[in-house]
Amino acid sequence: FFQAEDGIRDTSVTGVQTCALPICLDTLLRLQRQLDSVPAEELYQPLLDAAVQLVPGAQGGSLLVRGGDSFRFGAVVGYDFGPLRPVTFPWQETRDIWYGLGDAAWRRGVPRVLSRSVVLQDGAGYHRDQQWVDSVLPEVQRLQCVVAVPVLFGDEVYALINLDSFTDPDAFDADAVHVTQAFGSMASLLIHEAQRHAQVQTAARTDALTGLANRRAFNECLEQ
Repeated sequence: FFQAEDGIRDTSVTGVQTCALPICLDTLLRLQRQLDSVPAEELYQPLLDAAVQLVPGAQGGSLLVRGGDSFRFGAVVGYDFGPLRPVTFPWQETRDIWYGLGDAAWRRGVPRVLSRSVVLQDGAGYHRDQQWVDSVLPEVQRLQCVVAVPVLFGDEVYALINLDSFTDPDAFDADAVHVTQAFGSMASLLIHEAQRHAQVQTAARTDALTGLANRRAFNECLEQ
């Protein structure tokens, strides 16, 4: 189902969604096979690329990855990543204001469609290099419409996918929202596994007592 600005729920399965699901699954399985060979960070960009290609109306987007009490940009499409690397968003404000459908919907991965006026109103406020900026990012000024979907494992949100239209204020219809939610649901396991894999790899290269790099990490560094 989906929930847009007016709160309407729709549980139908469309032809667009049916066609997109096998492509979603194939893409995510291909990325999952790369978990052992590439860092988790390198999976975020192809994951977002796939979402932009699959969801009707999407022309760009961002993947926000949660770390502690904030979200940071893990990947972008249609933007220069450089200026966005030092930008973070408080996770509670991201959930309560930007997403804005409530904690229950947040923990179920319900998409929200945001109009341009809502984007400009609810998109204000972020940290850049740990300094608070009480305005919208310059990149946000381009947006005509956004569909945002929480990516979760269990009931814990690990990331937020924002898919953007730069030209059409009505870009994301029911079909697009269905596909967005399907992709978010399938991507949740991959992101969870990527983060868990990164934690395991870090633990394997770190001395448990000192927190410093161990012999394995030293040997791998020499091999490189």
